[in-house]
Amino acid sequence: MKKMYVLFFAVLPCLALSAQDRTCATMSSLEDRMVKDPSLRQQHEDFEKITQEWIRTHSTPVAVSVFPSLQGFVPTGDREVDQQRYAAAKAAIIREKGKAKLASPVPSTTADQKTSVNKSKAKSVFVYGNEGGSK
Repeated sequence: MKKMYVLFFAVLPCLALSAQDRTCATMSSLEDRMVKDPSLRQQHEDFEKITQEWIRTHSTPVAVSVFPSLQGFVPTGDREVDQQRYAAAKAAIIREKGKAKLASPVPSTTADQKTSVNKSKAKSVFVYGNEGGSK
């Protein structure tokens, strides 16, 4: 069994080294066909012009970042600056919510009120990272 592993790992690098270095022959084949049929070059150039025109007319404009409205954030139009300012405004809101929770009095509940919840109807809902998210 060990001999088979040694043989496999000895042959594998040889196979990798003998791999072909040749690239795709599409363009060389096209050139050969163009030499044989000169009208093919004009057809190819016409097709390229049509393709480039279609790309130019159907290209989409550069994506504009749209940020959801957030208190304390005013977009500037510069994507990088807006991302930093949006993150800072979002962090400030989260900090304020945390401070508000710490400052609010804890509601007094008895143990009987906590256990009186019908567990078959209670649902656990977990929202992950959606503070100040998009609308």
